[in-house]
Amino acid sequence: MKKQNTIKPLFDLPDSEELFAHFNSLILQKKYADALNFGKSKKTDFASTYNFYIGLAICYSGIEKPKEALKTLIEAAAIFPNNSDIYYYLGSAYFDVKNYEDSEKCFLRSLELFPESKKIERSECLNNLGILYWNDLRREEAVNSWKASVKENPFNNKALENIKEFVNEYGEPKASNQLFDDLYHFQNIHKKKYFELTAKNKFDSIEETEDWFEIVTKKWHDTVETILPEIGSMTSAQRTSLYESVTIDYSTIGKKLKSKKKSPKETSKSFRKGFSFVDEILLQFIPLTIPILTVYGLEKERFEEIAGGAKATEDEEDLFFWAFDFLELILEASTDVSAAEKKSLLLEAEQIALEYLDEDDAEDAIRLTRELCHDLFRDLASIKLNKDLGKNFS
Repeated sequence: MKKQNTIKPLFDLPDSEELFAHFNSLILQKKYADALNFGKSKKTDFASTYNFYIGLAICYSGIEKPKEALKTLIEAAAIFPNNSDIYYYLGSAYFDVKNYEDSEKCFLRSLELFPESKKIERSECLNNLGILYWNDLRREEAVNSWKASVKENPFNNKALENIKEFVNEYGEPKASNQLFDDLYHFQNIHKKKYFELTAKNKFDSIEETEDWFEIVTKKWHDTVETILPEIGSMTSAQRTSLYESVTIDYSTIGKKLKSKKKSPKETSKSFRKGFSFVDEILLQFIPLTIPILTVYGLEKERFEEIAGGAKATEDEEDLFFWAFDFLELILEASTDVSAAEKKSLLLEAEQIALEYLDEDDAEDAIRLTRELCHDLFRDLASIKLNKDLGKNFS
């Protein structure tokens, strides 16, 4: 999702006081520096007006000082602890500094405080929650929030645009590639059926998940892909009906379906030669380092040369190990860890990224790698992985 600033101009401000009206007018004209100077000089006059603090926060956001905006709104929340508007803007301010955990809490608190009659405000709050969830790779929750936003206010164009851009024809989060939308829909249908069959709501182990995933994916290839041309002419409802009609035998779940990890002899000799400096367990994660290395600047041609057997330089070896350290943190942050643990892991990953990248490139590397990991773990999301990720994929 494109970066969005969720703080919006002031609304429903009292204009009976000339001074406050002037402050609001400067903000609406986007003269944020002038408004900030004026507002700070009149703080004693406006201290009892909650919209004043929102105005200051908008000014700080407008001059790209998000931390000052956050500080101002935290102060306001202490003064006005049950004000729905304050929590709405505080959620936006936390979002702007990428503190998604506290941002979510504030938006939910704002939603709780907004009465049912405030349909427009509740819709905006739900739309922002959707944006937050999507940025945090909680895609199903994002879709549900946008749908709830439109239910509150059918004319919320921002929520409608988000649904159009990020929700597929099945009402599910769009895949990174449209070709996978049907595969994921097929998997979602049969995951639900499997949970109903086993009377549970999540997989009990990585082994069970891997077995289920292999069975369902094989069924897709064996039955559905053989009639892909016909599927292309079907409506989404017809395809859903077709996918639901497929019967899958899960009797082998729990039995070892996967072959043991390939030995070095079975691995491509040229690939193994090029990455001879990499431990066998880490070899399987080489493809996931590509976005990181691409952002850094390692040319794709050079990567292919090494994969083809060319000897990596000492600097290139160091770069790969740096990428592995970064990747391990993103992988673990992509699993079912607490919000606090996720935040800590991503902050650590950012520090590692900054060893080679500037701030913008570090953010891009984190975003691209998290998107890859999200796809990798979408069916393992409820399972806490061990620190040694290698043995979980043996």
